[in-house]
Amino acid sequence: MEKFQPNSSRFLLAIIDGGGTIPPALGMAAELVRRGHFVRVLGDPTVERSARAAGCEFSPWRAAPHFDSSAEQTALIAQVEARNPYGQFKAAKELIICGPAAKFAEDVVATVHDHPVDAVLAEAAVPGILIGAEATGLPTAAVRANIYLRPTPGLPRSAPAGHRPRESWAGPGHTSRSS
Repeated sequence: MEKFQPNSSRFLLAIIDGGGTIPPALGMAAELVRRGHFVRVLGDPTVERSARAAGCEFSPWRAAPHFDSSAEQTALIAQVEARNPYGQFKAAKELIICGPAAKFAEDVVATVHDHPVDAVLAEAAVPGILIGAEATGLPTAAVRANIYLRPTPGLPRSAPAGHRPRESWAGPGHTSRSS
């Protein structure tokens, strides 16, 4: 915490290790640290090394479900993927979205109590994290550190790898740009 500047802010970044969100989320955290802010990451133990490499402090999920190893994560993903689409959605709902919501919220509130911050950056895909962030009474931002798939006017359409969308969600004449 010695890098923290008096005019800077303290952030809690509460995230889960899933779906490719860790690299962009920690990139954001590293940029905040580079600018002199303090960032504590609340996440799966599998994220600790990367969080510390980004210049952040780290706290693991305690009550909320979490992965202690990539082998545990791979096994759970394989178990979920073996189901039909309805079963996959049901498993995600029970394991991440709704089932453990109170536990994620509890961990966010406890971490803010133990390590005071000025604002919470909360994983948007996990309602329990957002609920906990709101319960702290602190300014909260929902972070979606992944591809935004919802059709949105003015944004280019998403397409599978190797395919170019024909037009943006804004309609004809608004084609997506290649990078």
